[in-house]
Amino acid sequence: MVVNSDDGKLPKLAEWEKSSEKGEELKDVPEKWKGDFFEQWIGLTPSLANLDLRPYIYISQEDKKRIIPNNDFSPEGRAALTALTETKKYNGSILEIIKRVDICEIETIFENLKNKAKTLQWSAISLLQLLHIPMAFPELGESYVQFLEAMPANKREPSIIPHLANQQWASQLLEGWQNDTTTPSRTITAIQVLRKGHR
Repeated sequence: MVVNSDDGKLPKLAEWEKSSEKGEELKDVPEKWKGDFFEQWIGLTPSLANLDLRPYIYISQEDKKRIIPNNDFSPEGRAALTALTETKKYNGSILEIIKRVDICEIETIFENLKNKAKTLQWSAISLLQLLHIPMAFPELGESYVQFLEAMPANKREPSIIPHLANQQWASQLLEGWQNDTTTPSRTITAIQVLRKGHR
């Protein structure tokens, strides 16, 4: 659809973005696009309706391998990946499923979800999905912190703050966000409120 257009724009994209913004049903979506990924993607900002999308659709096979779930995962790994990608919020019950997976395999899943989060422009849901892994494997906390440090400041979501507050590996990150004027004000407030509550 994009490749065949004269200007690289998707004709229905503006309509879908408006429907998503209003919380309305997305109409006339191709069957192969239907699902959580597309619904999250269409709701991202900034709007893509007026952009030439052709430069962005050429994903190498190697990129696809990093983003798309690996069919060679163990049954435990596949169960963990399914649980992580289907949840829309932090769910502590998933941690036990994750802990059954070998650390080497969970690191691969971790990298897959990091790439997915980048593809979704660090959406709140993708960050919460990813957060489950260092919560189950604290030794991966530093890797999660490095991932958060590399994302744009305006993506620092307040929704993850309550879950980071009690994690020693996240203490310096939260302090840095709190003192950084580019951090969204609601995120700074969330950090301040939680820190007052833990004194």
